[in-house]
Amino acid sequence: VLGDDYSKLAFLCADRSVCLHAKYGSHYSVRIPRMGRDLAYDCWSCDLLCAASSSDLYRINLEQGRFLASLSSQSPAINVVTRSMIHGLVACGGEDGAVECFDMRRKSSVGRINTASSSEDVDQEVTSLQFDENQGYLLAVGSSIGKVSIYDIRMSSPLRVKDHMYGSPILNIKWHQTLNSSEPKLITADKHIVRVWDPNTGNNMTSIEPDNGSINDVCIFPNSGLMLLALDNSQIPAHFIPALGPAPKWCSHLDNLTEEMEEKQENTLYDDYKFLTEEEIERLGLSEYKNSDAVRAHLHGYVIRYDLYKKQRAKLHIADYETLQKGMMAKKLADLRKSRITQVVKIPKANRQLLDDIRTAEEEIDADVENASKSSIRK
Repeated sequence: VLGDDYSKLAFLCADRSVCLHAKYGSHYSVRIPRMGRDLAYDCWSCDLLCAASSSDLYRINLEQGRFLASLSSQSPAINVVTRSMIHGLVACGGEDGAVECFDMRRKSSVGRINTASSSEDVDQEVTSLQFDENQGYLLAVGSSIGKVSIYDIRMSSPLRVKDHMYGSPILNIKWHQTLNSSEPKLITADKHIVRVWDPNTGNNMTSIEPDNGSINDVCIFPNSGLMLLALDNSQIPAHFIPALGPAPKWCSHLDNLTEEMEEKQENTLYDDYKFLTEEEIERLGLSEYKNSDAVRAHLHGYVIRYDLYKKQRAKLHIADYETLQKGMMAKKLADLRKSRITQVVKIPKANRQLLDDIRTAEEEIDADVENASKSSIRK
């Protein structure tokens, strides 16, 4: 969206084209050199910024109607781009897990942060970015391994890291100001779940898990508690969360509806637990932990402490690897035996039963001799 309403829109298409629309429809289309991945608009310079599968951040000036010199990043490719409405810095998230900030006045890089918090996160990519709208120095970074890190852009280490516990890329991040608190809440989403949580403490406020498709995007109406989800489905579900804000003016009846439906009940939110079915508990070998503090019965299954789940899954993975390794060794030995030259003994047409009896007797004699030798060795 290039303006305050729908009158000016920019669409990033799958054929490397950027389509500009006005109220009357399509206005103009231009192609970028590489496959595009994200768009951001700098209203101070009228530059449309295009992140693509390249180290360059393409700039299309909508006032002059032409390409300008690209911004060069150190990342091999740029996944996502965002801009702060407070100070105007542009942040780019790369395939190498780095976030690089550009000053549009100087048209050059002013800083770079590596978001890999540990050796296990080396291969992570940056999949979403969002500056806070109050002061502008906090930057929320979503990764391809399902973690959200909050950075002060003046520091290289994160202030807080939140794990979605699904291992799926973070698709969308939004800072949302609530009525009940002076500090904003963070709304983060992957394809499984939308989490609303406190960026200062990391505590969950609520979560939404749709059951009719994977999540593609999240949209929340400004200064309200109405949230829309874009799913792999023809329907767009709407969720109203009164704790996030009032209903919009065009659907104010939601406030009255929620007041009538409000019931006093205590909801336990399992933030550091993972839900498993009965079959998954048996497969992981966790039956002995049932009805303990680590594994609790919940709905049609159980919730298990996430650290115990990861530990048990790692053990199971090692056991499966050892079983696979033994199977491969047995197969190699069988193939080796087949490749050897063996003497083919022809079975006579007559007296086959006599031959079988003789072979059986020979095997019994060999077994007796072997047992006798073992007993003599023990003595």
